[in-house]
Amino acid sequence: KYEVLDKLIRNTYSDKEKDIEALNKLNLNITNGRCIVLCIRYKNTDYRAMLLDNMSVKDFVKELLYKHIERAVEIFDTTARETICILALNENDDLEAVIHNIVSIINVEIVYAYGIELGIVAGDAVNSIFSISESYAQAKEVISYNETFGTAIYMYSELDQMEDIYYYPAVSD
Repeated sequence: KYEVLDKLIRNTYSDKEKDIEALNKLNLNITNGRCIVLCIRYKNTDYRAMLLDNMSVKDFVKELLYKHIERAVEIFDTTARETICILALNENDDLEAVIHNIVSIINVEIVYAYGIELGIVAGDAVNSIFSISESYAQAKEVISYNETFGTAIYMYSELDQMEDIYYYPAVSD
């Protein structure tokens, strides 16, 4: 299951027809319609550290996401320090509200409660699971931007707005 999803987010599938067949066999709820990638980066923390009930930070994050996200979702690890969540979206969903709600829940339940630093970002919505690599690449770009400039931007669309701002250098005499 995760091998197929990993191929999709990295855009490394070689036979789209076989991947469609594999996705259909997996009976995922995210194969039709709009979706988005939410990327969670474990920063300056041991993601294997144990929290309540001998649960690691990663497992706690995943459980929290499954518990609070009321939509079709697939959650898996892409690297040791990164978990992604592929969310299915409805036509009338307010993307910004959906993402900010998830970020708020994670901040309250994990970041503030346990002092664990996480980077939580999202790419833009795409119209097909086969375009999900675009959303993932955008989320990675936001992570890189946040790490470089020390910002807390959550969405790729916010990054576009930041790039439109020009800061004039101070003039010295």
